[in-house]
Amino acid sequence: MKQGLDQGFQGQYPERRVLNNDQEVMIRPLTPDDEEQLLVFYRSLPPETRMRLRQDNTNRKILQRFLEEIPLGRMVTMGGFEPEGLVLVGECSLRIMHHGWARHVGELKYSLLPEWSPTGLGGILIMELVEVASSQGIDKLVYHCLDDQVRLKKMLQDMGFEQEAILRDHATDLSGKKHDIYIMSNYLAELWRKMEDMIMYQEFPPFP
Repeated sequence: MKQGLDQGFQGQYPERRVLNNDQEVMIRPLTPDDEEQLLVFYRSLPPETRMRLRQDNTNRKILQRFLEEIPLGRMVTMGGFEPEGLVLVGECSLRIMHHGWARHVGELKYSLLPEWSPTGLGGILIMELVEVASSQGIDKLVYHCLDDQVRLKKMLQDMGFEQEAILRDHATDLSGKKHDIYIMSNYLAELWRKMEDMIMYQEFPPFP
């Protein structure tokens, strides 16, 4: 079975990092064994954030299907924990297509508890997955955001992402409202160029 991270890479974790507010956080890849912590995390997100989740990961069965992607190598998910390693406060996922036309493309997404948005944790998690993407032979990253996620779209543009397409009425949020999807893309070379200067200190909006 193909693994999302090779054993050498996994051996770097867990890793402790100091954030912009001098608070310490523990970073490590997530596995299906983290189901309970992820469930608590998603259920702790404010309603306006949960409404914009691509899938309802507050539902245990849906979350389990999401986690099944990890040991198959289709998904790498990095978690940020409070220093004791018990409370998950942010996660960032990289979806990988190993075969076909899009095997050089990875799709990013992230979620943070609101109080962790100004700390730079979002940037750290994305930086970790950019390294993973590079090790997996990915050279292009995409991010799907909704039409009302104005702050998120601006942040992606600041990171060098450009709008490639708009899919009209292509998403239905958990309240039943339809949204346009903006497909934003960037190349790893551009992200590497900007990461050290900007991403670490960028406030990552947990919701629009």
